[in-house]
Amino acid sequence: MVKAATHLYEQLFNKSISPRCITNVVGEFMFCNISFKKIFDLELEGDRLNLLNINDLFKDDQSFINSDFDKEFEKFKEGLGFTTGKLIYINALGRKFNFDFHREIIKIENEEFVSYEFHDVTDKVVISKSLKSVNESVQLTADINLLGVWEYSFDQKDISLNDRMFSIYGFDESEYTGDPNYFRQFFPESEMKIFLDAVNGSLIHKEKFSIEVKANNPKTGERILQINGKCLFNSQNQPWKLVGTTADVTEFYKKQKTILTDRARLRSLVDSQSNYIVRINQNGEITFCNQSFRGVFGINLVCSGEEKLSDFLRKEDAEPLELCIKSCLRNRGKSIHLLTGSQLNGYSVIAIDWEFTAIVGNSDETTEIQAVGKDISEKNQLRTKVEEALSNLTSLINNFHNVSIWSIDTEMKLTASNNHFQNEFLSFHGNEIYPGDYIIDKLRPELKDLWIQLNNDIFENGSREMSYELDERFFEVSFSPIIVNNEVKGLTAYGRDVTESRLAANALKLSEERLQFAIEGNEYAVWDLSTKSNEIKFSDSFYHILGWDKEKFNDSLELWSELVHPEDLARTGITFEKMTKGEIEEFSSEFRIMDSQENYRWFLNRGKIFEKDTNGKASRILGILSDISDRKNSESVIKQNIEKLEKFAHLTSHNLRKPLANIIGIASLLKEDALAIDKDIKLISEIKKSAHSLDAVVKEMTEAISFGSIMRTASAQTSLKLVWFIDDDIVNNMLSEKLVERVLPETIVKTFTNAEEALDILINQNFKPDSIFLDINMPRMNGWEFLDSLTVHQINISVYMLTSSIDPRDQEKAVKFKLVKDFISKPLREERLRLIIE
Repeated sequence: MVKAATHLYEQLFNKSISPRCITNVVGEFMFCNISFKKIFDLELEGDRLNLLNINDLFKDDQSFINSDFDKEFEKFKEGLGFTTGKLIYINALGRKFNFDFHREIIKIENEEFVSYEFHDVTDKVVISKSLKSVNESVQLTADINLLGVWEYSFDQKDISLNDRMFSIYGFDESEYTGDPNYFRQFFPESEMKIFLDAVNGSLIHKEKFSIEVKANNPKTGERILQINGKCLFNSQNQPWKLVGTTADVTEFYKKQKTILTDRARLRSLVDSQSNYIVRINQNGEITFCNQSFRGVFGINLVCSGEEKLSDFLRKEDAEPLELCIKSCLRNRGKSIHLLTGSQLNGYSVIAIDWEFTAIVGNSDETTEIQAVGKDISEKNQLRTKVEEALSNLTSLINNFHNVSIWSIDTEMKLTASNNHFQNEFLSFHGNEIYPGDYIIDKLRPELKDLWIQLNNDIFENGSREMSYELDERFFEVSFSPIIVNNEVKGLTAYGRDVTESRLAANALKLSEERLQFAIEGNEYAVWDLSTKSNEIKFSDSFYHILGWDKEKFNDSLELWSELVHPEDLARTGITFEKMTKGEIEEFSSEFRIMDSQENYRWFLNRGKIFEKDTNGKASRILGILSDISDRKNSESVIKQNIEKLEKFAHLTSHNLRKPLANIIGIASLLKEDALAIDKDIKLISEIKKSAHSLDAVVKEMTEAISFGSIMRTASAQTSLKLVWFIDDDIVNNMLSEKLVERVLPETIVKTFTNAEEALDILINQNFKPDSIFLDINMPRMNGWEFLDSLTVHQINISVYMLTSSIDPRDQEKAVKFKLVKDFISKPLREERLRLIIE
């Protein structure tokens, strides 16, 4: 009966899609349908199964084997129905399957059996795990890019959100219940319709969607949101999840607006460029050109694509342009140069250096070519001039018959040289050399390593000067790097044969040593200054004269600054600076040096340049010091005595000459025909003669005592229609006025005993004479102060110094004033007055 029942069961479930089986209460198989056998790879052997027990089938899932079936069976007997569970099956190939099973107790002919129904959920488990992994990746990406992530469950009918979604929409997490309708409050109806249409499209076409909608954020106002989403389907092709991201792109659009503004500015900048900026398509048609190109070639602001770049070039440039475009398309991103010519106004041709670069688009059809052209017409003309200049330069350097000039590049290849270098090179190295030859290959073998090291050192460290001997001849060479755009491109060198000068220098050095030996024992000191090392060496006699211990001093110039008197240090420093610069060849100066007793002694210092560098600056200076303290002390005493004598002479001459001048003036005015008797005439003549003799004695005494020289001046001719005499000596004024009246009857004379009174009339009454005869020594305002006032007020009058002073210093001071025309000793004589007017 049981067998008939299982056969009936077999007929009912054998064709079922779901795998089914029946076991007895201990798990032994009684029946398996076809689906079960296929999934679990089971075969029949007669009416029995090879696999006898269900636990053997699922032995890899211990949770199934260890389940307490007896307890479940007791529950079933109590009417609790069936049980469900999950199990794992691994087939013979190692593939893992996940199953949900439904198990219940059935009775057939009062005999109890267990019925199993299995559902394969392997795909669902894989999808769930994959979805979990995707969700984790999406969440990580969202956190990095500030994206809101949402997920709608078709089963639960709710939406789950990440934390970013709450800030995007402007509400608190505590307010949210998961209801999808909650979001309608944030969107206008038109924007919500856009979203729903996108979702429906994704459900129908199973494609992702991306939209931009406007939403109202209660905290920040209207925002622009970008929503991306996709619908996920299960194995039964039913919608399972709707997942997506939301991003607030409001700021992006603000930046985009800024970018558009910047683009406009950039276009304006491009238009302001002097170079020609043109964009063409693959056919050579112009799609854009800047203002410079439009202005020169007459292109409209909007390029219609009808004009081709070749239309504006010479015919012979059309084919090279086409080849250049093809080359750009093959080598996208690489710049291609092309030199073309363009004809303007039917006659003038300009040369343009073009740089073409292909701008890579999304496809070949969108690729354009950017062209930047420079007008090099002037550059070509300049190149011609440069070539002419180079030719002239070549001729110039070849005129240096005693100097070798050459240059090499970084590979030590000769790039230029003059004839003298080539001749010298052939003479010393036995090889001819020309531009393009590698200089190392042409040198003597024993010199190659030295020259390689030398040139590398110059490339790395800069200029250098060196001296060397070759075949008993001496040479000096100056090397300098050739720098272009802050990069060393080579070096240039200037060499000269200094054999004769070196021999002469050695002979001079020998003479110097002999001289040094000769003067060491005398009261002289020799010093030797090296400007390169800033060291100065003194002979032993220097320390002997001053009493200093030589061991306490080094050879630096600090010794000099410590010993020279502070008042003399700056002056001696200026002299040394001029000499080191080569401005003077030799010098002689006197200054004070402190001895060991801290007393300053006077020395006469004489120095001369002994050696110079290639720039003409002194590199070595030799000098000799001699102690002149005794002479300086004697000169000081003599100078004081001379100053006293001069002061006495000038004071005496002034006091004596003032009355003498009046006597001579009075005697000169007396007319002989007005005197009564011959005795009176003779007496006046003797007075006049004696006065002149005494005046001459005073002058000779002053000249003998004075150590200056009395200046002799010639009167400048001028007009004397109105004359002023300014002198505090009333008698002299009267005599001068009488003399003018006699010699120049039509001349108007005015006298002043006060210089301030005369100055007031000149300044405030705008009245001035033709000439002024001015005394020096006056009370209140003297003659010098009066001249200073005239200069300050820019009053231009011819002034004659009429004074009893014959001091040379007064004459020297008077000459410095442009207003002063002559320096006249009192009294004013008729012959001097006629010199002025004639």
